[in-house]
Amino acid sequence: MFRLLPVVLVLLLSGTLFAQETRRPVSVSVGYGLITAPQIIESVTDILGTALTGGNVRYEDGTFSGAIVANIKIPTRSRVTFGADVAYESFKKDVYSTSSGAKLGTSEGRYVSVIPRADFYWLDKRAARLYSGVAVGASFASQKYESDKANSLLLAFNLVPIGVELGTTLSVFGEAAFGYNGLIHAGLRLRL
Repeated sequence: MFRLLPVVLVLLLSGTLFAQETRRPVSVSVGYGLITAPQIIESVTDILGTALTGGNVRYEDGTFSGAIVANIKIPTRSRVTFGADVAYESFKKDVYSTSSGAKLGTSEGRYVSVIPRADFYWLDKRAARLYSGVAVGASFASQKYESDKANSLLLAFNLVPIGVELGTTLSVFGEAAFGYNGLIHAGLRLRL
């Protein structure tokens, strides 16, 4: 009888501790990112396009929408969350003949990316959180130049060395990162 008492006490105590453990809520967010991987890809492509045509073609007046990102994060009982980013970015640029200066047309396209992610929270307080994350997924890229169209499937990624989140139910967040969400990515997050 006395041998069972410690076992029963441990079971009751652990059950009480697990019952009092608070699980962080699921969160959803919307954000905007600048200096994204698609912008870098398009810049390198422009340089290569100019080089491959012997300098006969140049690209100008390029505009990018920046990354518009929706996210969901699902917590675990540890400091890790799993989730996914859905990012959208579009671009438009004019194509010119270097020799004549004439506009040859307009190139435009978009990147739609679905990127599963995992984040580790270094600091996880009620109103302040610091985290790092990694994400790998796919980007569906489409481009149109005059009557030519091209579609491709690319590897999409995000590497977040540091992310900051401030607030409780509704919070602001910012990430210094590299990838499809941008070098600078910030927005609003709602904890459900």
